Amino acid sequence: MLKVVVYVNDIEVARAHAGNVSNDVNELCDYEVRVNERESEQLGIEEKAVRFDISQHNRQQTAWTLVEKIAAMWLEKTGAREPRTRLQTH
Repeated sequence: MLKVVVYVNDIEVARAHAGNVSNDVNELCDYEVRVNERESEQLGIEEKAVRFDISQHNRQQTAWTLVEKIAAMWLEKTGAREPRTRLQTH
């Protein structure tokens, strides 16, 4: 299982759980994903939760690729995506 917890300062604001539901754990895997964002008046966040599946994820990739897929699906399902900004490298 992959678990991601997001904090702003000391406040937990979001959490994701991705459980592998495949028989093959070495190559292409399917995941059941649960993601929630906790309400925080201080941060202007409303409570939200979604569930979805990610199919055929290549386990040979870094764990961050699965985190990226989870974040992208969250943004799509909640309509929270904002226009992309340019990354600045230092």
